[in-house]
Amino acid sequence: MKNTTLAGLNRRPHRVSNGIICRRGIQTTMMLLLAVLMSHNLFGQQYSVNTACSTPFDPINIPANQIAVNGDQRTYDLTMPFNFQFFGQSFITPTLRVSVGGYILFNASTGELSHDNATLPVIDGDINPGGGIFVHWDNTNFLDPNVGVYASTSGVAPNRTYTIQWYASRRVINESPLLLSNGDISFEVVFHESTNVIQYLYEDTYFGSNGDPLSGYEGNYGASATIGLQRGNGPETVYLTSYNNGALLSGTNCISFSPTPTTPSCTMGCNTTNIGLPADCQPVLYAKDYLTTNYGCTDNFIIELFATPSSPQPLESGVDSLKADGIAINGNPYPLINQTYVIRITENLAGGGNPQSCWNYHTFQDNLAPEVDCRNADTVFCYEPMILYSLDGITDCSGALTAHVLDSTFTPYTASDDPYLLGRLIRKYYLTDASGNASDTCTDTLFLAPPSFDSIVMPANVMNLQCDGTYPLDANGNPDPSYTGVPTIINTDIELYPNNFGMLCNLNTTYTDTRIPAGCNVKINRVWTMTYWGCCGDSTRSRTQTLMINDTVPPIVSAPPNVTIPAGNNCSSSYAVLPATITDNCNHIGNVTVIHPNGVTPTNGGFTVTNLSVGSHNIIYSVNDGCGHIVRDTTVVTVVDQTSPVPVCKDAIVSLDNTGVGRMFASSINNGSHDNGCGPVTFKVRRMNPDCNGLPDQTTWSDYLDFYCCDLANNPIPVILQVTDAAGLTSTCMTNVTVQNKNTPIVTFPLPTININCETTYDINNLSLSFGKYVTNSSDRDDIIIDGHNYGKDGLVTGVCTAIITELTPLIELSSCGFGKITRYFKITDGGSFQNTVSQVINITNVGYELTASDFNAPLDYVVNSGMCNPGDVANADLPAPYIPTLKNPVSSCHSLMFNKSDEVFTVASGACFKVVRTWTIIDWCLQEEKGMQYALNHAVKFTHAIIVMNTVAPTFAPHADQVVNTDNCSSDNVTVSTSATDDCPSSFLTFQWKVDFNFNNNTATWDQSGFGNSFTINMPLGHHRVYFGVTDGCGNKTDQFFFVDVHSVKKPSPVMKPLVADLMANWTVMLPARLFNHGSTGACPSSYPLRYSYSTNPADSVKTFDCSYGVDVPFPVAIYVIDNNGLYDFVYTTLTLNDNIVPCPDSLTTIGGSILTESSEGIPHVSVSALSGLMRQTDTNGNYRFTNLQPDVSYKIEPTDENNPMNGVTTGDIIKIQNHILNKTALTTPYKIIAADVNEDKSVTVSDIVMIRKLILGKIDQLSSGKSWKFIDKSYVFNNPEIPLKENYPQSIKASGDGSSTNLDFVGVKLGDVNGDFTLSLMDNEIESRSAAKVLVSDVTLKAGEVTPIYFSVSEGDAIQGLQAAFILSKDVSFVGMESTVFSPGPDNYNLNGNVLKLSLNAENEEIAKQLLTFFVVSNKDVKLSDVLSLNGEGIRPEMYDEYGNSTGFTLEFESGNGELVVEQNVPNPFNEETHITFTLAHSDEVTLKIYDVNGRILRQTQGYYAKGRNTITIENGTLHANGVLFYEITSNQKSITKKMVKLK
Repeated sequence: MKNTTLAGLNRRPHRVSNGIICRRGIQTTMMLLLAVLMSHNLFGQQYSVNTACSTPFDPINIPANQIAVNGDQRTYDLTMPFNFQFFGQSFITPTLRVSVGGYILFNASTGELSHDNATLPVIDGDINPGGGIFVHWDNTNFLDPNVGVYASTSGVAPNRTYTIQWYASRRVINESPLLLSNGDISFEVVFHESTNVIQYLYEDTYFGSNGDPLSGYEGNYGASATIGLQRGNGPETVYLTSYNNGALLSGTNCISFSPTPTTPSCTMGCNTTNIGLPADCQPVLYAKDYLTTNYGCTDNFIIELFATPSSPQPLESGVDSLKADGIAINGNPYPLINQTYVIRITENLAGGGNPQSCWNYHTFQDNLAPEVDCRNADTVFCYEPMILYSLDGITDCSGALTAHVLDSTFTPYTASDDPYLLGRLIRKYYLTDASGNASDTCTDTLFLAPPSFDSIVMPANVMNLQCDGTYPLDANGNPDPSYTGVPTIINTDIELYPNNFGMLCNLNTTYTDTRIPAGCNVKINRVWTMTYWGCCGDSTRSRTQTLMINDTVPPIVSAPPNVTIPAGNNCSSSYAVLPATITDNCNHIGNVTVIHPNGVTPTNGGFTVTNLSVGSHNIIYSVNDGCGHIVRDTTVVTVVDQTSPVPVCKDAIVSLDNTGVGRMFASSINNGSHDNGCGPVTFKVRRMNPDCNGLPDQTTWSDYLDFYCCDLANNPIPVILQVTDAAGLTSTCMTNVTVQNKNTPIVTFPLPTININCETTYDINNLSLSFGKYVTNSSDRDDIIIDGHNYGKDGLVTGVCTAIITELTPLIELSSCGFGKITRYFKITDGGSFQNTVSQVINITNVGYELTASDFNAPLDYVVNSGMCNPGDVANADLPAPYIPTLKNPVSSCHSLMFNKSDEVFTVASGACFKVVRTWTIIDWCLQEEKGMQYALNHAVKFTHAIIVMNTVAPTFAPHADQVVNTDNCSSDNVTVSTSATDDCPSSFLTFQWKVDFNFNNNTATWDQSGFGNSFTINMPLGHHRVYFGVTDGCGNKTDQFFFVDVHSVKKPSPVMKPLVADLMANWTVMLPARLFNHGSTGACPSSYPLRYSYSTNPADSVKTFDCSYGVDVPFPVAIYVIDNNGLYDFVYTTLTLNDNIVPCPDSLTTIGGSILTESSEGIPHVSVSALSGLMRQTDTNGNYRFTNLQPDVSYKIEPTDENNPMNGVTTGDIIKIQNHILNKTALTTPYKIIAADVNEDKSVTVSDIVMIRKLILGKIDQLSSGKSWKFIDKSYVFNNPEIPLKENYPQSIKASGDGSSTNLDFVGVKLGDVNGDFTLSLMDNEIESRSAAKVLVSDVTLKAGEVTPIYFSVSEGDAIQGLQAAFILSKDVSFVGMESTVFSPGPDNYNLNGNVLKLSLNAENEEIAKQLLTFFVVSNKDVKLSDVLSLNGEGIRPEMYDEYGNSTGFTLEFESGNGELVVEQNVPNPFNEETHITFTLAHSDEVTLKIYDVNGRILRQTQGYYAKGRNTITIENGTLHANGVLFYEITSNQKSITKKMVKLK
């Protein structure tokens, strides 16, 4: 425990009696009680009103600042981030109830006034708690969810501002149904932290004209509004600036309310001093000693000691004086030596008012030397360490002391000097403290005594060792004493061997070993001998230690592997026995015997076992190591008959009988097959090929085969003979069977000659469908009917066996248009030597019709209002019907048309951007074949029409949110800013320019840097900068874009804290500022100072009251936050120990405690647990908490909270699991997981929860809307319906009474947003697990300067993927333009570009199997390899892919070298009816020609154009190709030419 005393400055007495201590304690208690009583005596405050201030309205209506409306859809609840004084009353971070009607109830979280406004004062109980702020009280509301109330904090403490803004508010014309005005207004209130000034700022208060029925008929400038202030909970005070009067707001945009001072007649000033510390290190500071002027307004002061001017809570505080004892109010220690602190003096006005204060810096110094008490002479053992004992019990203000030895002399003793001592040691030294103050000089005298045998501890009497153990050996090969133990001095770790004390203590230690064999084991007797020689002679003591080296492990026998051997000619075999592999840990092999079918052999293999019959035989190896271990292992030898029979075949002839069938048995083709003498053989036969007549199937083994007429054509017939022996082994041989037949076929009716014209449709690959066939049965003859004309019947062939009729390749003598002759040939055979050939002639003539312009639909003129900016694009553009010539009716194959177009471009055209005159020429190639080329050209059909481009569509910028750049630098950093725009024309025709205004101040822009392009990288200072982009398309249409770039330093301060010990005061409480724990915390940058210290992320939470309920004399954890001047913070845990030295804590007080656990029962550390306001605990590393010494008859509410590290465990995998739950694919399995999914706490799991989680992953928000990271639920609560827990009012706190101890008040912690439970219980904010298992492939292309380059991300094999997340780093030379994906649907909500870091979170509704994942579009300002400018970055996001269940697979990037060639894909669909798509990929932008032609080489279509790098697609419509069947398409670039085949259906 800490003993507390009082002391003053150096010039005041150093010691004070205990009676004074008691009186000062009572006085302090009375002052605290007086302060509590005075806090209820409210005092007034006046305001100065200015209705013509000049502060402009500042819009803050961005999504990050929007406040969620309450369930009544009319009010919002906010908490001001700093303390504020309103009507003279101080409020600690007051709560605010904000209404859609334009007013605020101050320091209230409930209540609402009437919808229609009224004059002030308002008589309503809801305004009593704190008062009302009426910015624009009117009957107003908001039209849609994209507008509403916004809130934002700006600046740095203590000069921050807090703004609440009503954006796009509309006048309510009718309540039910709700009808709002057409016009809307925007206004805001700004609270100033230091000055307590309140400002009303108006952007627009003009609802609309009185003549507009939807304006509300209330006139202009918010005429019906109430504007002013009203005090609450006290004497009625109001400031009514306006009521139903539009004149005020028609002439002003700003109204301010400034507090007026209360004590203007006196001025205070504070000096700066160096304060010397007294001997007890606890100076007493008097307020009047630190005033610089002859101040006489009051004699009563509050004096406070602060760590820095901006520290929120004092280290010490007192009335008129205070003691700086090194323990702060909150119990944390703080240093004094060479530390500079701030002393603040404040008027202590008994009657209230606005007291003055002043402060200045003061440095504490230690000028006193340490006081040393030199020790008397002492006797010690010779082996004890000889330390400077005089340091014991000496303390000094400066901390640790250092000893300096000036002299040391040792004198050995003889028997005459002292027979019981060895000698005398005299040392001279002095001490210095950390401030360099030196003490007086001391001299120590130490007498050294010899050792005693009774103080020697021997090693273990018996030690068992394993013969193969790994332990060191001594020079004789025995276990070394360093392993088996040596004698030591009792109660010390001093070893007597080999470190003998002969020189100092006259003591020597040795040992001897005797080895005794014990069968397989060894016994060693080790005798230790200690010898002391002194003045009275030598003395010796010996002890014996036994070491046993044992073999307890049997040998290992591995028989040779099992073996299978063949039987010989006598169906038996022999086996040469191989040796087994035998090992022993101590090389004790012993005897080996082998048991086998011929007997037992006492050798390890090396002999032969004979006469082994067919079957299995065991060879058993047996080993006896002589140490009681017998081990066996077996080899199984299997003898099998592996000799197959020998087959011998011969050819056979089979004649068909009069039924056309012939039978042959298997033995008919055997020619002496035989076995190796082990038994008889049998025969089977089968065909090699299936029967010609189908059934039965004779390709399986059978005793015989049948042959038929149809076999004649296949002579000879191959067959296989199978020979099988007694062991079931088979062999085969192949031979031929010849089938005989003597009948020949006859052509009874030949096919007729046929004459048709070219319009007749037929299949050139199957002429029999149109022109007939030969049959062998007269009943099978069909009529040959073509275009309604009957040309006769099919031809007929007759004979005994069925004739074989084969249609040979026809002779086709046709032109490309189908004119000429086709001759068909048929070969007729009987399957033997007979053969006959017959033919059929088909004559095809032209129809003779020529096409003219009347057979076509003429193309219409085409007017383009958007989509084209380049005349070259228009000249090569393919237009659809009716802007191309088309046939009115389909034409036959007698016509082969080629459509050719030529364009003439006029870049100067009246009323247009430019104009193209297109001429079409249509040539019939069949006319050329019939009458010559010149005739075909002279009779070609021609059309002319115009394409007019009237592009007035301006480019559109992609939405660009204000950009926040976080840097670890302290002054500036390189920032990459980029934008993108779309147009109805290609982006290559867009030109960009940019300008930057550094540190924009809402005044006229002063552009500091400018340039051209849609991306730039420049060095920006920390601050708020305005960026301008302008984009112009090829027709001169222009669009502007403005946004802001904020550069913030995010380098956190480094907290260093120390544990504290503090005394509870007489009322069992102590107030401790957080800064008392500081032990050298530092800021990251010069702008980080001053540092503030707090118990939470709120700087105002800098002082905490501790009492008996925390327990006494037991350290407990405390989290201390260090907050820098920029609002950045970090924290560490330290401990606080409370003492109850002044007044002991009552023993009757009780204990309340429990555990906070995960769903899987893991303890959650460092959770804040409150029992009453200001009564807080932290869980320990096991998740346990405890409140001790609680007051009886007090009701406590146990409630855990944790707002730290909201990203812990939250990934895109959680989004997929929540999406599956919403879509009823896979439900979340426990009520706690469902609660974790409801991150916006609206009692439902919806898409809005997914949106908020994704914003958190991408870094667009730092915290969930509730401000919580965890939610904690009473563990004893049982859900009524676990599948819909959000509808239940599950308890998040537990009520407990101080009347009895309760130590099982447990909670279950739910990590919000993490439904797969992969959070960590570590203190680290970004504990990233490395588990890369997959590779995402990227072609390592070269980015060309100024070109938009697609970057394709893919996987090597098609994987089932439903989600992906990653963070990429782009170099400053590369700008991100956009992305697309066939797997996902990426939008602005799926990524966040912050500087050069691009964060992605993507997921699809369903799992997709794809190789191509997504495509980036980037622009580089120089030629560079992609792998040099793109990489993965942690940034708190693990690079992972997810399956349909949200399970993750990590991935890395792998860059592949590209070959730079043209790649042409197969057209899709193929074959096609309506249209098809031809896709090709270019390594660089290039000119490409597409040709489509038929099988005769006739070109059907040809187009040419300049295409961008990457993947391009050309669509071919059916009507543009006047041919059917197989066609060819050829893609030609400057790199190469590729041709592929496609099929067009009719």
